[in-house]
Amino acid sequence: MTGSKHTYLTRSITGRLNEVPFDVCVVISKRHPRDSHPKYYLCTDTSLSAAKILKRYSKRWSIETDYWYLKQCLGLGEFRVQHYEAIHKWYSLVHLALHFCMLNCAVLNRGMIHSFQLPK
Repeated sequence: MTGSKHTYLTRSITGRLNEVPFDVCVVISKRHPRDSHPKYYLCTDTSLSAAKILKRYSKRWSIETDYWYLKQCLGLGEFRVQHYEAIHKWYSLVHLALHFCMLNCAVLNRGMIHSFQLPK
């Protein structure tokens, strides 16, 4: 498989795992033929190619950092078991705060506002 910067050797295997009632696909990826530490990627969508699975996986880091910001910086992990309505309102408030921060960062990156500073 050829990516934007690197070429990897990949192999896909489809089959069943113990106690999983459906087929899964495992992509084995190596940097070179003698790589003794291959990476394994599991996917439940067996119709995807190895290249498509790895491309989707490459987006995971940005999702993980977004999730970390939501939990640690914006307080999404702070509430405990509540009524559905309270959880829904809390999620809405946290996501509104996230989008406000993202909008401000986008404006700052375009140079539209010079004096605004995000809190640390």
